[in-house]
This record gives sequence, structure tokens and C-alpha cells, in this order.
Amino acid sequence: MLFVALMGWHVGMNTGSLAAAFLGVATTMAGILLPSTVLTYQVAQWGHRNRELRAVRAFKLGMAPMVIGMLLATSWLLGTASSQGGKRDWALWLLAGASCLVIWRTRLHILWLLALGAVLGAFGVV
Repeated sequence: MLFVALMGWHVGMNTGSLAAAFLGVATTMAGILLPSTVLTYQVAQWGHRNRELRAVRAFKLGMAPMVIGMLLATSWLLGTASSQGGKRDWALWLLAGASCLVIWRTRLHILWLLALGAVLGAFGVV
């Protein structure tokens, strides 16, 4: 993704204008994001309209464990990628476990937890 934005920036800067560089970034990002976004939106709309079909329900039931597994694998990879070695990993795993419990047991929006994690990371807690 960053490469696409930088490519648009570079093409725009070759014209000699800062405005053209921003236009280049916007154009390249729209070109890469728009098709997949439109396709995802259309499929989600179709799935919502046909949510009572057996095939749609079976697909959703089959995908749920896969999504959970991918989320756990991602959290494992991010958790073990700490540059601090083993001395501060306990706080990272504690924060991840606490976040899972809060999401599971409350109706608190996940963005608040992400913001809390960002603040804790900015202050060097995790």
C-alpha cells in the first residue's frame, strides 16, 4: 500500500508541483482501493439480503472459526514480534488477554481499546 502511494507521489512530484503530488497519491490510492472496496460492499449487501438462505448461513458458520483462528494467529505474530525481547512481553500478553475479556464480556467498542493500547504504547507501558 505504501509503495502505491509513494509511486503516485513520485509521479506527481516529477511534474514539479506539490498539488500534483497529492493528486497523484489520491489517484493511485483510489485506483487500488476502489475496486476491492466496491466488490466487498456489493458482496456484503448481497449476503445481507440473502441471509436466510442455507448456503449463506453455512458459509457464515464455516467462516467463523477460520476468522477466529486468523485473529489468534495475527495476535500471536504481533505479540512475539516485540523488539524488547522477553523482559516486557508479559505486559503485552496481559494487555491482549484483558482486551479479549473486555470485548467478550462488555459492549465497549473495540476502537476505545485500540486507543487505550496506543496510549499505553506511547507511554512505553507495552
